[in-house]
Amino acid sequence: MKKRVPLFLCLSLLAGSFSTSVLAETVHVCTSGSWVPFSNIGEKSDEHGLHTQKVIALFEALDEDLKLHEAPWKRCLKMVETGEMDAAYSASYNEERADYAFYPSVSLGRVTHIAVTIKGVSNSWDEDRDLEDLPQPVGSPLGYSVTRDLLKEGKGQVVSTSYDDEQNLRLLLEGKLGSVILTPETLEEFFSTKSADCPIEVLSPPYREGNEVFMILSKLYRNDPARAADLLMRIDKALAGINRS
Repeated sequence: MKKRVPLFLCLSLLAGSFSTSVLAETVHVCTSGSWVPFSNIGEKSDEHGLHTQKVIALFEALDEDLKLHEAPWKRCLKMVETGEMDAAYSASYNEERADYAFYPSVSLGRVTHIAVTIKGVSNSWDEDRDLEDLPQPVGSPLGYSVTRDLLKEGKGQVVSTSYDDEQNLRLLLEGKLGSVILTPETLEEFFSTKSADCPIEVLSPPYREGNEVFMILSKLYRNDPARAADLLMRIDKALAGINRS
């Protein structure tokens, strides 16, 4: 369901470092703003991504002031780690992030990642999900959890220099990438895969299915573990209600 943009919502493009001294009671939340159709930020409320709408609805339910900040995803995470940002979304779980951020028990949703290539390009991708069977090199955005997983496998040639999926799809069409890992929903934002004219082939099976993503909270939140625990508890309760609606 579409959510009304509250008057207190303010979007900022970060051009420099953000001082924690200006953080009052407003909760500062960072996102890449480029992961469509999930964390993107639109000019109008009905143009916001699915997770952006949930985060806005969440803070309306919490009766807390929210300020959204847009920055490259890797930088968002770094600012959560240092306490320059209170929270960030949409974040998959991994142990490295859990060292500096709290994960609510209720997620923003689940996503699936697929492998795509250009129609007619030879590949041997199958149930083994061996990256070396994909057309090389394989593109995945900088700082994304799925990219981290791809690199950890140590197979194939993974390129992680692009900031978002749109850049990788452009590189794929230009022949600079052999395949790309992204979500089906993201692909549909740029190509209608049901169209006969679509140049993209979706490979089966998916690379990864049912991965939960969250809004994570900095462990340095207000430098007060009790306040962080209270906010996490209220986030879980509010998100559970939003997910049921």
